[in-house]
Amino acid sequence: MYNKIPNIVLWYATERCDVGCKHCCYPPINRRELDTDEAKFLISKLGEWGVKYFVFIGGEPFLRDDILELVKWCTKLKIKPYIVTKGGRLAKGDDNAEKLAMELKRADAKVTVAIDGITHATIDAICGLPEVYDRIMNTINLCLKYEILQGFVTAALKPNINEIISVLDLASELGLERCVIFGIRPIGRGKTTFNLFAPTPKEFNDFMMRIALGIKEKRWRQEVYIYDPLFLRVVEEMKVSNYDCSKVCKIGLYFNIDSEGYAMPCLFAPLRFKNVLNESLDEVYLDMIEKTKHLRNPEALRGKCGVCKYKYICGGCRVRAYELTGDWLASDPLCPYASEDETYIKDYT
Repeated sequence: MYNKIPNIVLWYATERCDVGCKHCCYPPINRRELDTDEAKFLISKLGEWGVKYFVFIGGEPFLRDDILELVKWCTKLKIKPYIVTKGGRLAKGDDNAEKLAMELKRADAKVTVAIDGITHATIDAICGLPEVYDRIMNTINLCLKYEILQGFVTAALKPNINEIISVLDLASELGLERCVIFGIRPIGRGKTTFNLFAPTPKEFNDFMMRIALGIKEKRWRQEVYIYDPLFLRVVEEMKVSNYDCSKVCKIGLYFNIDSEGYAMPCLFAPLRFKNVLNESLDEVYLDMIEKTKHLRNPEALRGKCGVCKYKYICGGCRVRAYELTGDWLASDPLCPYASEDETYIKDYT
């Protein structure tokens, strides 16, 4: 049994959002939302369990009226609070936004801004609203003013894949701590827009190689992390010794919680396990690990992944495999690696 308590837990604080990103993995479908007392109970249980970092994600966390109260509750329990946002109330540019930023600083909270590109046109194409670019930039500037900006998060999509290097350069210039890049997953709205937004396997591989080279050459001051198992093969091939490969994207080993309180083995997986409000966290976590262990078994993989020499360090994205093929153990369709004789395939089929 796996008995290491995770240091960090991510919670979908709400499914509500005032932006309609076309690749969103957690769009509104009328899920129940924990009230303030339930959310505090959740945070308290995690603190007693030993969790050190708590991340509010969504949806847009700042649409919760009690978000500041919950952040302060984390701080009271000596849990470091983080918020991932596209701005929400922080982007308003008024006295209330200033006051909120000041209170977040006092609570020792950090903010990560979801930024989908560096140009107005790219952000408009992905988010569908012309005002999103300005709200993202307003949020960045306000968080910098109050020294609460931790980093950026983005997704590698066909419309923005050539701008992400510039996003990382901007983060480095601003002296941020961390940037996270997600590989696209066909879940939520991202399932219907996958063919439009997904780079080809070769495009994604070329992108990962550019990021790996930047990390290897220490181009950026901040930590850069690609939340996609395919990146580990690239790191291995390019001998990027200064990348922390212990932060492996392995389904079931992370502890994520949905807006209703159910355990999730991955931020993108359409799987739910026991509810953290009703069971001990040991039972919830170990139950999830046990029920997903077959998805982490390299020997169980089929197709290309099953015979790939990198299956022990990569294994492909199980969610992408399932959503695109119907088989949790199938090859990851976004992976271009085939064999030493035929390194790249052209496309998904």
